[in-house]
Amino acid sequence: IDPKGDVQGGDASFTAELERKNLLPRINSYAAWNTAGNTIGTTLPQGAIFALSKAKLLRSDEAKTRILTAQNWFTFHRVLDDYYFHTIVRAKAKAFIAQNKWNALRLSDEATREVENYSLQLLNENFKKLSSDYFDKNLADSTNLICDEPSDLSFDLPWNRTFEAAINFNLQCRLTDKNWKKINVET
Repeated sequence: IDPKGDVQGGDASFTAELERKNLLPRINSYAAWNTAGNTIGTTLPQGAIFALSKAKLLRSDEAKTRILTAQNWFTFHRVLDDYYFHTIVRAKAKAFIAQNKWNALRLSDEATREVENYSLQLLNENFKKLSSDYFDKNLADSTNLICDEPSDLSFDLPWNRTFEAAINFNLQCRLTDKNWKKINVET
């Protein structure tokens, strides 16, 4: 749980330390929502479900691949959304909105598209950095899972404001068994 307690977004020093120590791929959950209730309500179930899944459901290679891929997708998504979008990109998007003298709480459809394009460009830079850091650092050592770098990043502001963002991407992973069997999991 990110301790910042700010409205939407994670603490830069906390997240940087998780990245520096290569902990993000090894933690059971991450969240930095706008309230402690939302944050705990996301991270506690994710951690509990993952712990239960590890204990009870990793009986086949296919199940293990699907569970570990989903776990990594969700954790990566939370860091990308809660920290990179809401802490870094959203602040720049709000400045972009102010520079254009738009109403940040009720963007027109045209302004929303421009803010989405601007934000997607910024988020994509962070997406590439996070992908490289998260998936290039010994993920297979602890899980026997190798993931390709995430692809097909999409970004949408569904309510014509920057408070909520719909962020999606594809992640494909495989176990590092002797056959290098690749099982694609679309999320």
